[in-house]
Amino acid sequence: MIKGLYRPSRIKNGKRLRSKFYRLVYRLDGMSSKAWKGLRTTDKQVAQKKAAEFLRERERELHGLIPPKTVRDAAARPLLSQLNEFISDLSAQGRREMYVYNVERRVRRLIADCGWSNIDQITADGFQSWRSSHATKAAKTLNDYQDALTGFLKWLVRNKRVFGNALDGVPKAQTRGRERRVRRALSIQDLNDLVAVSGNRKIGYLLAALTGLRRNEIENLQWGDVHLDAERPFIAVRASTTKNADRAEIPLHPQLARVLRDIRPEKVGQREMVLRREQLASMWMMRKDLEAAGVSFIDGQGRRADFHALRGTFNMLLALRSVDPQTRQLAMRHSDIKLTTNTYIDGSLLPLTSAINALPWLGESAPNGAPVADAASRNASHTVTKTTDKGIAESALCACDEHEFAPNGTTGHGGEIGCLARIRT
Repeated sequence: MIKGLYRPSRIKNGKRLRSKFYRLVYRLDGMSSKAWKGLRTTDKQVAQKKAAEFLRERERELHGLIPPKTVRDAAARPLLSQLNEFISDLSAQGRREMYVYNVERRVRRLIADCGWSNIDQITADGFQSWRSSHATKAAKTLNDYQDALTGFLKWLVRNKRVFGNALDGVPKAQTRGRERRVRRALSIQDLNDLVAVSGNRKIGYLLAALTGLRRNEIENLQWGDVHLDAERPFIAVRASTTKNADRAEIPLHPQLARVLRDIRPEKVGQREMVLRREQLASMWMMRKDLEAAGVSFIDGQGRRADFHALRGTFNMLLALRSVDPQTRQLAMRHSDIKLTTNTYIDGSLLPLTSAINALPWLGESAPNGAPVADAASRNASHTVTKTTDKGIAESALCACDEHEFAPNGTTGHGGEIGCLARIRT
């Protein structure tokens, strides 16, 4: 063992100045080089006592008799305070706002459900017991929770607050072979009925169904993002709230633009939220609204009509108006057109029977009374696209400028939702 006390010195203006405070230099058995420890005292006897206590503790750490001081200090601190530091570090790294929000929400949920208050209470058994009690959740959801907790534990390891990741070796939930939760798009009539009974939640449903915005994007929408006085009103979705971290401009349907004008306060700050908490339906509240509208939350095929299903509904509304796949991909902000044409399409709502009946009779004349495509289907498939001098492609899907959702018992334009035009390219 090598050890010694001294007061550091330095040269200033040609004179040697010595510090008032003592410092310890030491090298214990098993250490490859010397190390220093500031003792923060001007009294030599106090310095000797503090040095002896420190060396005794450090030697016990080196021989594995006690955990390192950083681990002991972390074990004594509340777990939630360390989670707050982790979340602050994620934000400082420039991680996306939505990612940080989800990580914090999931880890807090695990801490609360498992009753963890200190780091040493986090165990693989505790997490796996929680996962078993939530086996009805989708496998991907369970894996998202595991990933969030793993990220927190890895941060604790990097900062020398724990010896290792308690979830090392815990397998992920199997996604193969498990029944997936399948969403369905709402029919136009179902959507009309839902909006009609939803009261002040109508605006939230309209935003989802007529823009394709995700729930988080709607929840974080500020009045500064909504450009109602532009020549063609649009919403500018901030990159910090989007899934792909890219800014996006979403054209506004005329009805939606009018509803937003109606609810916009006369004097409103740019950072004020567009929707109040009660205007964006929770899953429980949406199920109540669906029930009031006479729409099943889960249909006969086991498909769900949750809030995210409204994003698929937006894609279906465009498809039913014969908007081409590339334009729909742009509107949905998908990186892969397969998501637009496969994942977010509900084939049960497409007019397949009318399309097949509209095919020509081959080699013979059509008999009297043969089924033909209905007028609504022919009108819906008539799309005219023009490009303005500002480089904006407009799909002239109907002759009207604005339509409302038709109230119960009535129809709008051919029984369908009105003009879903003005898709920016």
